[in-house]
Amino acid sequence: MCHADGQFERALEAFNGGVPADEALHEARGLVYRDMGDYQTALKDFDAVIDLEPTSGRHYYNRGVVYHRMGREQDAIADLSRAVELGSTEAAVFSERGLAWRSVGNMAQAVIDLTAAIEADGTQTVYLSNRGQCLFEQGLYDRAEADLSRALQIDGRDAELLFRRGITRYAQQRYAESIADLKAALAKGPLQGHEAEVYYHLGVSYANLAKHQLAVPAYDQAIAAGPGRPHYLHERAKSLQIVGEHDKALHDFSRVIDMQPTNARAMFRRAFSFKAQGMYEEAAEDFEAAKEFAPDDPRLVINYRKVYNVSCISLGPCGHEDPEVSLPEGT
Repeated sequence: MCHADGQFERALEAFNGGVPADEALHEARGLVYRDMGDYQTALKDFDAVIDLEPTSGRHYYNRGVVYHRMGREQDAIADLSRAVELGSTEAAVFSERGLAWRSVGNMAQAVIDLTAAIEADGTQTVYLSNRGQCLFEQGLYDRAEADLSRALQIDGRDAELLFRRGITRYAQQRYAESIADLKAALAKGPLQGHEAEVYYHLGVSYANLAKHQLAVPAYDQAIAAGPGRPHYLHERAKSLQIVGEHDKALHDFSRVIDMQPTNARAMFRRAFSFKAQGMYEEAAEDFEAAKEFAPDDPRLVINYRKVYNVSCISLGPCGHEDPEVSLPEGT
């Protein structure tokens, strides 16, 4: 009862207070240590319980969960496979093994196991969500979207599911539907750890629909929640440039170039804002630098006379800028 109530220390006091060290004690105490996050100690109890009863699939499942949480994925897969061999075919066993397969990069096997989990218990949205994530990571966006939509039919209030489907629909270039899902996720939140990503994808979805006035405030929120990400600044700079906010665009482009000194795309776009401000020498320097840093990209070669009345040139859809910070060597 103390364990179920989250009173882990009291639970351990009870278990260590003269209870016989038998199979039941090791299992119950191991589960307490596991839920406390003390995986090494939990492992000792699960090792002991398997020594006492080596034919119980449940015990291998419990130890497999601990191995997975420790990042020992091959050990986890071995234990969870042994659990299945011993007759433990519950959905949770297949789900845990599927997640371990995903961690080692075997997405095909992960999908097989997560499918088995769904077949064993199709009422749990977590299994559909996890299979959808594996499919998403393989670029199978239509199948991922189908899983997430099915999960949302079960629980339409789950902000995490709405977030994941929104990202999937973004990848499908279904920008209006992505916006609807991401806004619904924010409304039903909280989305701990995902706020910046939600606002960023709102921004790029609006931008890809040419709604840059709406994209800018979404990028503002993304940058506030996830500072120091050059691609957030780069996308905001492009939208600011399109709506004519060249002072702000120059500031953002320059911050991107500070973090990515060889970013030819940022230099190329910044040149247009310099030009709009009448700063022609600076614009020319950026155009030339862009060609120097990306000599194989013909899009960066411009005719100065023809470009005079051009406000900017797009280099592709929004959402594809470099997310990596690459400071110069020696800094």
